[in-house]
Amino acid sequence: MASNLPAIPQFDANSAPSSLVTRWKEWHEQLDFYAEAAPIKDKKQKRALLLHLSGPTIQKVFRGLSDTGDDFDTAASKLDEYILRKKNVRYKRYHFKQAHQQQGKSIDQFVSRLRTLAKSCEFVNLNNALADQILASCSSTRLKEKILHKDGIERYSGLWMGNRVIKAEST
Repeated sequence: MASNLPAIPQFDANSAPSSLVTRWKEWHEQLDFYAEAAPIKDKKQKRALLLHLSGPTIQKVFRGLSDTGDDFDTAASKLDEYILRKKNVRYKRYHFKQAHQQQGKSIDQFVSRLRTLAKSCEFVNLNNALADQILASCSSTRLKEKILHKDGIERYSGLWMGNRVIKAEST
């Protein structure tokens, strides 16, 4: 292992349970980058690094899992399975529904923020969820009128992609 690389922090499984899944995904990505940069090629060594840096709470969970294998891929897959089941979709949707266009932020920035929040909400129809939230929370009366015009939301469902929102707002 390359000693000149700064170590990634140990995963904190005990803080903010509502964001456990998101934090795990981000931490796991950091671990993958670290292992690639180190470089750690041996699957058993990478597994040991995963378990060491995941911290005592995750290690305890891991000891209770079955069929964890002796390589990184199997161990990581089993931990992912366990942690991803902890996802609280209702909580994620609550945060999505609380999002409002902040003063000084463009529609495009607001939609980008909504898209980020929506990633973990498991909406059946993302365009409808985005349209509903934009209607409820954007500051542009003109855009709301355009969406609610006789053509309805369906006409504008494609607008939730980047700069096309700004063009719709200004026309």
